[in-house]
Amino acid sequence: MTLTGDASGTATVAADGKWSVKLDTALSYGEYSVSATQAKDGQNSKAAKSSFKIQLAAPAITTPADGNTFTGVQSEIAGTGVAGATVKLSGSVTENVKVGADGKWSVVLDEALSYGSHSITAVQTSGETTSTSEKTAFKVSLLHRRSTRRKTARSSRSIRPRRPSVASASTVPPSR
Repeated sequence: MTLTGDASGTATVAADGKWSVKLDTALSYGEYSVSATQAKDGQNSKAAKSSFKIQLAAPAITTPADGNTFTGVQSEIAGTGVAGATVKLSGSVTENVKVGADGKWSVVLDEALSYGSHSITAVQTSGETTSTSEKTAFKVSLLHRRSTRRKTARSSRSIRPRRPSVASASTVPPSR
């Protein structure tokens, strides 16, 4: 079996009809076309052609997690991607960040996100190849405190606000 085109090599077809070609250099992201032919006993098969694309995977947004509600300050966006790629954020945060050698990226915001609903979309590019997008939607809300009763220093009794006194009066209209 002979493979030609954007990837090339030769292989022996196994008894079960399967074959594989180990490439000297891995294919990078992009579109490719190959042809495979088989020769046996002086006979050559018609070429089988295949076109395929090696797609850059979408980056992951790990912080803030999709669907979560955060109480307090949310000032970092982080995730993972392909080492060396550039991640472009859009939506509530607009920023470009390079993915580190460890496959991680993060953006520390100059100003924390405001309270309310937010969404961020991320795509990554490597060379001229762009991934599909990844999106996260989340909320930032105020920290809700439990209501507590104030206690006096002298006693463990709860102090409750005084209710206003209710005064009632009636007037009798003057007689004529």
